[in-house]
Amino acid sequence: MTLFIRTDHHCVQRIKDSFKIPETVCASLTFFNAKAEIDDLLGGVIKQKKLLY
Repeated sequence: MTLFIRTDHHCVQRIKDSFKIPETVCASLTFFNAKAEIDDLLGGVIKQKKLLY
């Protein structure tokens, strides 16, 4: 299973600066990611959203 998660500075730096968003997370997916990997990622995002809100 290979999923890359990046934090902090990446391609949306200018946008996040203009909206004063301190940190972001970016997931990198590609054509060889399995559906189960994507489901795991989405499950984690949903879990974190519930913890934050």
